[in-house]
Amino acid sequence: MNNVCHAITKATSSLVGCFLQMEKMIINCREREKEEDFRCKQGTVHVDVKNCPILKQVSKLYTRTMYGKFYENFKVGEFGLFIEKDYMTSESICIMEIRWCDRAENNKYWTVELDLKTLDIHCSCCKFETNGILYSHALKAYTHKNLTSIPEKYLHRRWMVHAKKSIYHHDNLKRSESNCSLAFRNHMCRAAYDLALRVEKCEITI
Repeated sequence: MNNVCHAITKATSSLVGCFLQMEKMIINCREREKEEDFRCKQGTVHVDVKNCPILKQVSKLYTRTMYGKFYENFKVGEFGLFIEKDYMTSESICIMEIRWCDRAENNKYWTVELDLKTLDIHCSCCKFETNGILYSHALKAYTHKNLTSIPEKYLHRRWMVHAKKSIYHHDNLKRSESNCSLAFRNHMCRAAYDLALRVEKCEITI
């Protein structure tokens, strides 16, 4: 959220200006979502590598845009990275050190920890925790161990084709503490926006 705010506002922006820019950004996001929904309804995603079970799995779940991002990371993992070290620290925990194939340009490496029983995975880049999508390092570890599917916990519903249906479907609306907190935040955002508009009118009158 901080990155978004810094991108649309300046240090000298007024409170009203911040809200107006935020509203424009939200409108643009909604328009992009409509375009993505339309594209997804036109048919299934084309799988570039037909015999790859992981790509088949993701193509049936993700939107076209998110599948494209996933596929780019998949290609980088397959053709741009290699496993330098691969060792077990316990019966099920595997540690892999992953580097770029072209070490002359970049000698950086990432450490991936994979539980072969639960398929839980963690990469030192922490990009999944940040962006909610598996990056090339984790995907390289999965394919290196000849795994043919990705656990559901690493396929966020937010990026799926039917994400909106699961949100707005009446049967899925459960009253919980988190929902109450979200409703409260939405109410306070609307109240703050209305207050900013009133302040703008007062400034004009003065």
